[in-house]
Amino acid sequence: MKILVLGVGAIGSLMAHYLCKAGNDVTVVARSTYEELSKNGLVIRHYLQKKTTVDHPRIVKEANERHYDIVFSVLQGQQQLTLLPVLSSLNTDLLVLVGNNMETDKCEEALKNIPHLYGFQGSAGHREDGVTVAGRLPVTDLTVGGLSRKPSDLEILKLKKAFNVSGYKITPVDNMYAYYMYHIAEIMPYCYLSYHLDCDLKKATGRQIRMVMDATGECFDYLKDQRIPVMPPGEDSYYAGGAKKKAMHLLYSVMSKTVLGKLMVSDHCQNGVREMKYLDELFEKYRKDNPGIQMPTWDEMRKWALPAFENADDYAPQNTNDAKTKSREYFNSHRRSKLACGGYWRHDYKFAFSIIKKIKPENLIDIGCGPGAFLSEVSRLFPEVQLNALDLSEEMIEETKSRLSENITATVGDSENMPLEDEQYQVVTCNMSIHHYPHPQKAVNEMYRIMKKGGYLLLNDMDCAPPVRTIANFCFPRMKAGDVKMYNRDEILELVKTARFKKVKYRKISPFTFQCIAKK
Repeated sequence: MKILVLGVGAIGSLMAHYLCKAGNDVTVVARSTYEELSKNGLVIRHYLQKKTTVDHPRIVKEANERHYDIVFSVLQGQQQLTLLPVLSSLNTDLLVLVGNNMETDKCEEALKNIPHLYGFQGSAGHREDGVTVAGRLPVTDLTVGGLSRKPSDLEILKLKKAFNVSGYKITPVDNMYAYYMYHIAEIMPYCYLSYHLDCDLKKATGRQIRMVMDATGECFDYLKDQRIPVMPPGEDSYYAGGAKKKAMHLLYSVMSKTVLGKLMVSDHCQNGVREMKYLDELFEKYRKDNPGIQMPTWDEMRKWALPAFENADDYAPQNTNDAKTKSREYFNSHRRSKLACGGYWRHDYKFAFSIIKKIKPENLIDIGCGPGAFLSEVSRLFPEVQLNALDLSEEMIEETKSRLSENITATVGDSENMPLEDEQYQVVTCNMSIHHYPHPQKAVNEMYRIMKKGGYLLLNDMDCAPPVRTIANFCFPRMKAGDVKMYNRDEILELVKTARFKKVKYRKISPFTFQCIAKK
């Protein structure tokens, strides 16, 4: 089948993946990511499944006049509206608008002359430096229907044919308007809580989880009072008491303490503040225009999110900024401490030196260089190598320059957004630094970007037994040096492979540390 997909964010990318996997002739409209997708393909890191896939659909910048069997517009609600003139002119047998949609009345008017349905895909995630990080269950579900009608048998047959692949399911409903409204009731309280906790749901208390449940229950009662049928049917039973409510409470509690909450809730809250603000404002307008049952818990929780909504364009969780600020301030004030000077980890340097000796690079850059302890040894052993350094701390950079004034180019900068040119360095090293990074994938992607083709990554950090790692990760946020997380072996390998490095090798070099070697 000939399929067109508009929108290749986290949801659209995963949908396009399944459509390609099913053997369809898939075209994807991409504007800002056109060059990237044309060059690298559609790269998806399936987080829970611990695998990465690459698909190569046709990439175009604009929808053309070609006939398509189905067109999927996978965008945030406010984005769908701006695209309505384009959607209404498409040559297709069926258009499906996928995503939260609180302004379906405007869509109905604009699309009255084109066969269309509304849908919602049960997956989550975000895009991170050219890679989609997808959170999905073993089976991804597309709930689909008309605004107030069930899809026809022909429409369902067409959709099932398009997704004729294992791991994807079509679920028809007879009222997508109701589905969207009750979906708002379930997601918004959890989002309010997420913003209250700086998008770190692991901080959620039992009382706060009960508030999420109570707020959703209040909203369900309000919507039923507005004579909007519960959709999916029976969903309200999970908030009405008894065994089902206990089961839902357990699910919410487990989600908040595990990666599920991060993937399904807090990641989207962090990366989609404008959409959450849009949904919140439209639902509050609906409540104002349609007075009904009071929602005190909902209203209390909503206040938690208002600061994030007021700064929607520049929102960043406080804990992310805190980690970088703490790290920078700590190392600025501990310029010559044993920790800052790498005194605890010098025994690891020899493993990097053995690789450098084999590679014989012309240049090398150390990311998170500290005061230049590692680079000083490199300069002594390999005086012919041109040395470069990057660190967030101004004082660390000054200390590095004072040690290596004649053979160093040292730059103050963020490892997750390096002020460096593409493909400059033959070797990129990172020693005992990645555990300070709130977004390690961004940092590793940057390492790949600045590396010459055929270059090498030498990554060294802590690797302790699970009980020690658990204790460390509990303590890290409470420490003064801006430590974020001790990543395990699987996480490090996934970071490096997702950044498209090849020939990735991981080895323990002491009871407490590892070295990861990879090639571009």
